[in-house]
Parts: sequence; C-alpha cells; structure tokens
Amino acid sequence: MEGPESNSEITLHHVLFATDFSPASDAGFAYAATIADRYHARLYVAHVINLEPFDLIGAESSPAMIRQAREQAQQKIDRLLGGRRLQADRYQAIVADGAVSEVLIDLVQRNHIDLAVLGTHGRRAFKKLLLGSIAEEVFRMAPCPVLTIGPRTASIPANVELRHILYLLEFAPDSSEAAKYAV
Repeated sequence: MEGPESNSEITLHHVLFATDFSPASDAGFAYAATIADRYHARLYVAHVINLEPFDLIGAESSPAMIRQAREQAQQKIDRLLGGRRLQADRYQAIVADGAVSEVLIDLVQRNHIDLAVLGTHGRRAFKKLLLGSIAEEVFRMAPCPVLTIGPRTASIPANVELRHILYLLEFAPDSSEAAKYAV
C-alpha cells in the first residue's frame, strides 16, 4: 500500500483545528499540528464563542463580557500554539462568535479547508438530544473530511505518528473521496 508521500492525489493546504479548550478538543491539537506539518499545510486554530448564554445577561454588560471572552480565547490559543505562533505564515488563530457549527462551516468554506479536526465529547442519547453535537453537525455539513478525536484519547506527544486508521465501509457505491484520505 502506498504511503502519503507517494499518493499524489491527496494534498492538504489548509487544516482547521476547532477547540473549545476542553480535554476532548485539546487531544486533537497534536493530530492537527502533525498532519499540517506533514503536508506543509497552513493550520487554522479556531475557537467560536457561543453567543446564546450572553442573551441571558443584560444588554449593557454583554459587549464587555464578549470582548473579555475573545481576549481569553486568544490567550489560550497563543499558549496552545506556543513557539509555533512565530511562524505566522503556517499558523493562524481565529476567534469568532455565533452559532458554533455554522461559524465553523463558514470558516471551512471561506478558508478553503481541506481537513477539519475536532474533539468530540462523546455524549450519548439523552444528553446528545438535549445538547446536540457540534462535531456531528460539522461532520455532516462540511464539504471536506472531518477527523474527530474522541474523549478517551490518551495524552500524546507533540508529534504523533498515525499508524492505524479505521475506515468504515458500506457495501454500497461510495461517491465520496474518503477512501483516498484513509489510504
């Protein structure tokens, strides 16, 4: 089987890593950074501030609190990027606000993202029904492949090596390009 270096059909120029700064999403950063480095792709590290909770706060307080949330998110992204932040041509921090999945899909489209990497909390049944799944919504709506990192992913070194990839196969004609990415 051919490795990524010999597969000229797949190129990644833009990788999006979306984080909510939870352990579930933090585990995905090493994967996103390693993939971006491997393909010499630009890595967009994005955090979206959900504005719904701010509706409960008085109109006079909301702008200041949203501004503070943006500043804190930017600081967390800067810490996550660490020394990589100096390579502005390869890494870009994005702090946005709005409906999280809608904003992420918009970022994917506007920045011509080739691969999105998201952590997932692994909610089940009733919690998922009540809270929804941002990762699932992005997975279904994104025009690019989406790599989800589960909540039980162990801490990994900064440079991870992908050794095993599970590609689910349905015995039906598959018009997607997913198999090429898995290979």
